[in-house]
Amino acid sequence: MSKPRMGSPTPAIGLAVSRTPWLTAATDDYSRGCYPYKRPLALKKRHVQFNRKHTVSVLLFDVDRRDAGLAWERHGLPPPTWIATNRENGHAHLAYVLDTPVLRTYETTRKPVWLLELVTKAMTAALDADRSYQHFLTKNPLHSDWVVVEVNKTYSLDELCDWIPDEFLDAAARQSRFNLAEAIASTGSSVPKAFDICRHLAYSHWRTVVAEIRATGRSATLEQLTFEALTDPSTGELRLRKDTLDRIIRKVGQWVEQNYDERKADHLLIQRQSRRGKKSARVRRDAMSARVTEAVQSLRRTGQPVTQKAVANLIGCTQQLISSRYRHLLLEHRQAIDTNVPI
Repeated sequence: MSKPRMGSPTPAIGLAVSRTPWLTAATDDYSRGCYPYKRPLALKKRHVQFNRKHTVSVLLFDVDRRDAGLAWERHGLPPPTWIATNRENGHAHLAYVLDTPVLRTYETTRKPVWLLELVTKAMTAALDADRSYQHFLTKNPLHSDWVVVEVNKTYSLDELCDWIPDEFLDAAARQSRFNLAEAIASTGSSVPKAFDICRHLAYSHWRTVVAEIRATGRSATLEQLTFEALTDPSTGELRLRKDTLDRIIRKVGQWVEQNYDERKADHLLIQRQSRRGKKSARVRRDAMSARVTEAVQSLRRTGQPVTQKAVANLIGCTQQLISSRYRHLLLEHRQAIDTNVPI
């Protein structure tokens, strides 16, 4: 029998719920099929649809491992908005709520759709998530059958890109460019789109491109990759005239050779690592502060003395850590006692 989870969801989960379609697909048992229900009834089911047909407002990942709830920490990814874990086997669905939903239709601009695909592929690889997952039904974070961990945080696609390690972004970008080439085929040959493909290829392999141009005056690697991306696999013909494509490759290669160097690349890498480090430290600090506050409240409820040693033993850390970084939370507790503030 379906039971709703006790307690109120975070505003981030509330935002995801508000974006679900009024007729939402849901089920309690996959073997019995999936059917559309009105939203209030659907949200009582174990598995529910969060994204509309042509809109993505929540990125969903299916991780089938015992430690699935910690998969995001392995490569320093941001904490999911919620993690719904199966109590029996530890498998989990990780969800990231987007600040702004992405509309996946041909009439919309292509950049957000491509960025969505890039982020989804890169994070799937980084999380080692199920690549065949259809991103349709997910474990309902409002249901009591799952162990749910919530973080009241939403993300933009650009912000997620800053967190994802470069090797996963580069691999996803190489796969996505072939999809861009297919988009060119469906809408007709386009010099601007071909230029974007060549530009991204040059940026991803800039060290090789720069070395080849400085040695021979041209980049055979950039030419080969661009020709492969813009060749129709069914006919083997280029989607643009060869002279036009040669001119694009030459101009892009010259720009990369003049503007990219080792010092600039190292500086950009240091900046990105610094941003990731600050975000990661802030997330861990906030999580630890919440645990200390919860421990203080637990000690107060049970009538035990609130000391640094008692709090450290309760949450499983050292007394020195509490003293050096979270002593102010205990001071707030003492001030609350002095002013007779109720628990």
